[in-house]
Formats: sequence, structure tokens, C-alpha cells
Amino acid sequence: MSLLDESLAISSELGMRPLMERVLSRTKQQLQSILNSLQPEEWEKPYIFSYDEESRIVHTLVAAKPGTNELYYYEPDEDKWEPLNLP
Repeated sequence: MSLLDESLAISSELGMRPLMERVLSRTKQQLQSILNSLQPEEWEKPYIFSYDEESRIVHTLVAAKPGTNELYYYEPDEDKWEPLNLP
């Protein structure tokens, strides 16, 4: 778990909304930086995806491999892309 993830978990648990918003903003900035550095020939339609997980907002990157319908999400702790398995 990254330091930002820990900060978000603790601030959410303690109800510290201003800190939660700062952490989320920093997380989105980092993801935007990664998004901007992606090569178009490597990934199609990359975007920042936000979702609610256990009453806290989580941001990640989602993209497709060119020429396929396979979706991947970015795993920041491991700095790599993982297949996104949808039900």
C-alpha cells in the first residue's frame, strides 16, 4: 500500500474530508502524469477511472491494448498494468 493510499484510508476513517480531498487530488495528478506519458501505439483510449470502494473514492487508469478488446488497469504499487477481469 502506498503512502497516499494509507493517507486516504486514515483520513477517511477519521472523517478528515479536507485531507481526503488533498490526497485524492495528488493521486489524480500522479495518474494524469502517467496518462500523459503513455504511447498511443501501446494503449488505446486510456482514462482515469474513479469508483467507490468501501465508502472511499479510488482512482486508477484504465486502457485497452491496441487491436484487442482486452482492458487493463494500472497497479501503482507495482508500477505495472494488470488485466481487468469484469464479471
